[in-house]
Amino acid sequence: MACSYRNGIINIRNIKWKDDFSPLEEEGEVFPDYEYSKAYLRHLFVSKEILAAMIATIHNLGFYMWLMRTARLKIAEEHFRMEEPHGRTTDAEAIMNLRKFFRPKSLALKNH
Repeated sequence: MACSYRNGIINIRNIKWKDDFSPLEEEGEVFPDYEYSKAYLRHLFVSKEILAAMIATIHNLGFYMWLMRTARLKIAEEHFRMEEPHGRTTDAEAIMNLRKFFRPKSLALKNH
């Protein structure tokens, strides 16, 4: 199961999340983001608990609500420019461009 984050998508079933007790999303806006850890969500998925899908769905919906709200704000402020390298951009490319554009500075610094 993939979970969307402000700095990309993660496969929560990956073993590297087994001992990660940090919140699902540090700057999240919905309750699962700060109530549950990545390790707990991974445990639920590995155990095939229905609660895993429920938590992931709420988290992902919260992410997309933030993404669209931020996109509308940036468009209104005229700070948003979507480049189309070959004249056309697929939906997947557009979403990745949005994620790069709206990456919080704190996360960008940690990744470099």
